[in-house]
Parts: sequence; structure tokens; C-alpha cells
Amino acid sequence: MAFIPEPSVAIVLVNWNGFEFTEACLQSLQHLKFPDYKIIVVDNASENQEGSRLKAAYPDIHLIQNEQNLGFTGGNNVGIRKALEDGYSHIMLLNNDTEVESDFWEK
Repeated sequence: MAFIPEPSVAIVLVNWNGFEFTEACLQSLQHLKFPDYKIIVVDNASENQEGSRLKAAYPDIHLIQNEQNLGFTGGNNVGIRKALEDGYSHIMLLNNDTEVESDFWEK
């Protein structure tokens, strides 16, 4: 029988001038009941140093700061590439204005 590793999930969020939305999303993700996940925030050249502010408030996220706005699809592609490089078995694209319940994985 082949060895199947435990699933790991990279959660990709794209932020563009949506600090309040992204912060609320990140706050909800802090309470997940899942053993192996990483949050990748791709900041699409937001104003007001939003990427840096999010990283300061949530130091466990992996922040990628684009030098220009690549749009929603382009931002997600940057995050997906990082997740694949890091070897995650699953990738979840989550809109930054989403708030999740801590047990949404089980549902």
C-alpha cells in the first residue's frame, strides 16, 4: 500500500486596498481546527503599506508583496505558485472578505 501523507493546506488571500476585510478574514482563520495549514497573503500593491501592516498584526502569515496590481487572478497565481513550491497537498483560494467558522473544515 502506498504511503499517503496527511493533507496540508495553503490558504491564499489576495489583498488590494482591503485592509479591514483582510484583517477580519485573518482573524477568523486564527481559530481553525486543522493541523497543517499556512496562510499566504498576496498584497497587490495596496496603498498605505497594507501588506506590512497585515504582516505586523499577523506575523505567522506568509506575505508576498507585488510591486504592481496583478488583479485577482494574477494575485492568486502568485500565491498558488508559492504554495506549490512549498509542497502543500491542497490549495484553497479564499476571498479576503470571507470570515470562516473554526470548524468549517469538518463541515
